Amino acid sequence: MSSTFAVRRSKQERGEPSGVLSVPLFSDFELRSSNIEPSLQSHLGLSFRFGRGAFADYLGLAERHYLSGRPATVHSVWTMRAGMTRGAGPLWRTGGYPRVAAVAVVSYPPLRSAARDEATCGRYFTPPNVRVGLSRLNREVLTISRVIVHPLYRGLGLSTRLVRRVLGSLDAPLIEAFARMGAYVPFFARAGMNELRLADRPVYYWRRKTALRRK
Repeated sequence: MSSTFAVRRSKQERGEPSGVLSVPLFSDFELRSSNIEPSLQSHLGLSFRFGRGAFADYLGLAERHYLSGRPATVHSVWTMRAGMTRGAGPLWRTGGYPRVAAVAVVSYPPLRSAARDEATCGRYFTPPNVRVGLSRLNREVLTISRVIVHPLYRGLGLSTRLVRRVLGSLDAPLIEAFARMGAYVPFFARAGMNELRLADRPVYYWRRKTALRRK
């Protein structure tokens, strides 16, 4: 499964009066040239392809995430890969721009979460038999544990687009994320996830894709 959207050269760069960049695949997605990294200004015409990635794709961007260390578990890796729609410059042809623009890692859920318990009314740790709750947790929940965008491609809305595509690609009934920076960079909320804030804890995001069975 993959999909592509393109960032076209601004009208200003083509000698026309407007400075708006458009992404044709998403009618609600418009960018002004001031939001684009200066090093990309003369190399627009980028396209981004979403699809399954490899753990090596995560490792290539891991040091750019604010959390040190690797995710405890890995279910799948998803990427936005950059390409040129036209007019590739010498830096692109020689590998000067990284091909993996953004990466998301999906993990198996942590066993305990006060925020999850509140959001799901204790579905996973209040049944009479705790083993039932653990089995239900592993069967129903996946966690987006990392979302990383290469600095060259920040300001394009890739984190929101990537999360939205990941949500559409996973078949788990409940998808969640924990974000220490969620109060400042709420791209999970912009991607359509519900938000729950508890004092002194990372912001908890979740999205229920299908109805959960009764206890």
